[in-house]
Amino acid sequence: MVDPLSFPVLAGAALTATITFIYNRIGAVLDRRAGRIAPDLPDTIEGSSEALTVHSESLTEEQVKTLERSAGTLGVYLDHPELLRGDDEKLRETLGKLRTILELAYDRELIFADKQTAGPSLRVTMRSDEVSGIQRGIKAKSVSGPTHINVEQTGKRIAKGGEMTGVEIDGPIG
Repeated sequence: MVDPLSFPVLAGAALTATITFIYNRIGAVLDRRAGRIAPDLPDTIEGSSEALTVHSESLTEEQVKTLERSAGTLGVYLDHPELLRGDDEKLRETLGKLRTILELAYDRELIFADKQTAGPSLRVTMRSDEVSGIQRGIKAKSVSGPTHINVEQTGKRIAKGGEMTGVEIDGPIG
């Protein structure tokens, strides 16, 4: 899981633009999930030639509720930008959680200011009804340089002797 406080400290226009972007992505996901927009209609992003596929069915009910609650909060910030503070840790935590949920819905990494110069990114999502052997998201001998790793695992039942491991690194990191 991504550390929500790893969301960048942004200020001014960059923070407002980020909140607008996230708010619009939340709207796109919720509209498709509610059937207001055809689920297979790609989401278009202003300034980008790439259309994004929304996989709203991949979200849990809890994640959908988080998006719904957060849309209202972000709407207040958009209506009253004077309330925005780049060093607001609660806001950064919320934005980090929303980024994680939206990356799951879009099945891709969403790039923000902190990731423009970041190293490689690894993302693994696994869902299992039952794990009786070993289920591992990533196994590596080492990790060099700055790397963003996001492993999300859900197992309904782990049988005796079963193992679910997100990341296993058998050597140096960094």
